[in-house]
Amino acid sequence: MDEKDREEGMLGEEETQEPAAEDAPQGDETTGPIAEDVAQDGETMDPVEDDLQDEEAGAEKQDRSPWLLAGLGGLVVILILAILAALGVFEKEQPVVEDPELWIIITEPVQGAVLGVPDAVIVKGQGHGLFENNVVVQAMDSEGNVLSEQATVTDAAEPGGTGNWSVEIVVPVKPGSEGLIFAFSNSPEDGSITASASVEVTYGEDEEIESKIEITEPKKDQILDISAPVTVRGTGQGLFEGNVVVEAVDESGNVLVQEAAVLSSDEPGGAGEWSVDLDVHSDAVINGTIRAFSPSPEDGSIMAESIIAVTFGEEEDEPQPDTSLKLEDALWALATLHGTDVISDTEITAEFKDGQIAGSAGCNDYFAPYERTEESISFGDAGSTRMTCNEPEGIMDQEGQYLASLATVEPFRYAQGGLQMMDASSTVVLFYRPIVAGTVSYQQMIELSPDAVLTVQLQDVSKADAPATVIGETIVTEFDEMPIPFAVSYDPEVIDTRNTYALSVRITDGAGNLLFTNTTSYPVITQGNPSEVEVVVEPV
Repeated sequence: MDEKDREEGMLGEEETQEPAAEDAPQGDETTGPIAEDVAQDGETMDPVEDDLQDEEAGAEKQDRSPWLLAGLGGLVVILILAILAALGVFEKEQPVVEDPELWIIITEPVQGAVLGVPDAVIVKGQGHGLFENNVVVQAMDSEGNVLSEQATVTDAAEPGGTGNWSVEIVVPVKPGSEGLIFAFSNSPEDGSITASASVEVTYGEDEEIESKIEITEPKKDQILDISAPVTVRGTGQGLFEGNVVVEAVDESGNVLVQEAAVLSSDEPGGAGEWSVDLDVHSDAVINGTIRAFSPSPEDGSIMAESIIAVTFGEEEDEPQPDTSLKLEDALWALATLHGTDVISDTEITAEFKDGQIAGSAGCNDYFAPYERTEESISFGDAGSTRMTCNEPEGIMDQEGQYLASLATVEPFRYAQGGLQMMDASSTVVLFYRPIVAGTVSYQQMIELSPDAVLTVQLQDVSKADAPATVIGETIVTEFDEMPIPFAVSYDPEVIDTRNTYALSVRITDGAGNLLFTNTTSYPVITQGNPSEVEVVVEPV
C-alpha cells in the first residue's frame, strides 16, 4: 500500500469514528479510559486518534525494513571485497587467453630434441592471423633466461594468413644444458602475446672429457733431498672437483705420507695444474715411488693416476749427472701457437745454440739472441729473411704471430712430451716437440711404384747385445719431391744423453717387400750428433 492510499484510509476511519466521540457522556470530570489519555498539559488525547498514530508508526516501520536489510547487505559485500583486496586476490596475474583464430606452432625441433650447438639451430613452424605475419623466436635456458632471440615473418600470401616461418639462431650455451624454444607474436596495441608455442630441448650433448694426471716434477729416477718438504707438481684434466691425491710410497708399498691437492682450472673438469709439498721422513736412503691419483666420487675407484720411480734420501756429495735432454740438445718443431695447432703443411722450427735461436718461421728463416736460466728465458729482437709466401693460406699471419710471441715468453719447462714456453701469467704461448728431420734419397734411377711406403724410425741402439728400441717413427706415402723430406718426433723424457740413438730407414712396396734400406749408420741427437741428417738408402 502506498503513502496516499494509507492516508486516505486513515481519514476514512476518522470520519466514521467522529460520531461516537460526540455521543460520549459529558461531565465536569473525565473518568474511565479516556482519563488516562489526558496530557500532562491538561489537554485530553482522543483514544481513536492514538490508535491511528500507532498504526501509522507500525506501517512506516514495515516499509523501512527491506531498505534497512538491503543497506546492511551492501555493507557486508563491501567489507568482503575490502578483505579480498587486502589479501591481493585481485592483484594476481590472470592467464592470457589467446584468440583461437590466431595461432603459432613449432614443427622443428620437436619436443625433447637434442640440438647441435654450438652450430646455428634451425627453428621452423607455421602461423595464422598474426599481425603483419610477425614471429619472434627465443632460445631460453632452464630458468627462463633468454639466451638468444631472432625475429622473422611467415610466408603467408596476405597479412594474417596462414604461412610457414623459419629462422637460424645461434645459442651461446654449454653443451648438455636443458632449455626451451619459444615462438610468439605480439599485439600491435599493447604488446601482449597474442599467440605462442614452445618445445623443451637440450642444447647439444655433454662432452666427455678424458680423465688424466701427469707428474711433471720431480723427474723419473730422481734422487730427492728429504731434509725439506719435497715439491711435487703436475697437470690433469677431467677430474671430479679437480681432486688429486699425492702419495710417497716405499718399495714395499707402504705409504710414507699422503697429501691432497686441487687442480687449478677455469671450469669443472677442465685442464689445469696442481702442486703439493710432501714431508717425507726416513732415516735411510730408500727407493720408492711418487703416486698421484684421483678417486671416483661414486665408488672410490681410480679415475686417473701417474706413478714415477724416485729415491728418497739425502743428496750425495757428488750428485748423479743430469742425463735428461736439454734445450740445446734437440731440434724443436712448433706444435701449437697460443693453443692452436700450426697450419697444415707448414713447419716452424727452433734450434738453440750459443745464445742464439734460429730456424724456419714457416716462410722465412729467422734468428734472435736469448738468455736463460734453468727455468726462464728471454729473447732479444728477432731478424728474418723477407720472402713472401702465398700458400698455404694464413702462413704469413702465422709467421708474424710466432715472431711476436717470442718477446712475450718468460718461464719454460719440459712437460707433456715437449717444451712449453709461457708468458708472465704462466699461460702456454709456444709448445714445441723435439724432432729428428732430414731427407732420404737413393742414387739409382729407379722410379718408385705408386704404392711405395717410406718408414723412418728413431731407435735406441745403446745395447749391443739387445734389439734396438723404437722411440719414434714416421711413415711417408706421397713422394712429391726428391730427396724425400721427413721428420720424426719423440718424447724428450725418454732420452738419456749417455745413450746412443740412430735412424733406421726402409722403403717397401705395397705388399711389404723391402726395396731400399740404409746400410750406413746415422747416429743422431746425443753425444754431439746432429738432429738433421741426409740419409742415402741402397737397393736390396
